Amino acid sequence: DYAFEWLPDSIRWFINGRLVHEGHRAKGAVIPAHPGKICLSLWIGTGDGMRAWLGRFTNPGQPLTARFERVAFTRQGEPCQFPGSNVCGSRPPQ
Repeated sequence: DYAFEWLPDSIRWFINGRLVHEGHRAKGAVIPAHPGKICLSLWIGTGDGMRAWLGRFTNPGQPLTARFERVAFTRQGEPCQFPGSNVCGSRPPQ
């Protein structure tokens, strides 16, 4: 399960309910506040910054695939979309 929380001063990424990365607004910078899109893809990431977050990519020698069982957007303060959602409060402590 992948999730993110887009807050006024930070963006937090979760995998299986565990916080894996957090970006904070730098002094004087603005976290994007315009409507966006949810895009699903499969990517490996490159560069030292990505490698520190994702780990080193090892090509498995076969096509990579992704399967998505559910996708939901929940505006802050609204009820959750499904029981396993971070918004439902089922996230374990970090």
